[in-house]
Amino acid sequence: MNYVNKKISNILLSGVLASSFFIVIGILLSIKENKDFFHYEKFNYYSLIDNLINFKAEFFLLIGLFILILTPIIRVLGMMFQFYIEKNSVYVKISLIVLFILFLSLFLGVSHN
Repeated sequence: MNYVNKKISNILLSGVLASSFFIVIGILLSIKENKDFFHYEKFNYYSLIDNLINFKAEFFLLIGLFILILTPIIRVLGMMFQFYIEKNSVYVKISLIVLFILFLSLFLGVSHN
């Protein structure tokens, strides 16, 4: 189990570091562009990729936040997989409930616009 804890710790650390990287780049670009940090505009995936290539600040901020939101979801998936390998059905079910709650809150937050 110590090996698993190390892997989960690495997942969390990688997620936070990647998220921090994108958020810092977004903040620096926002300062350079002299833009408001909280400017919000709707976008689609094509504009997201286009604006990432063109180094637009708000899209780096969004990607950083998206990675930060995905980090605990990936952690729960990793733990659920480990509990499945250990044949611990109680914790697999608990992990599924937690995963359901995470996805439900994510979708309710996204569809709230």
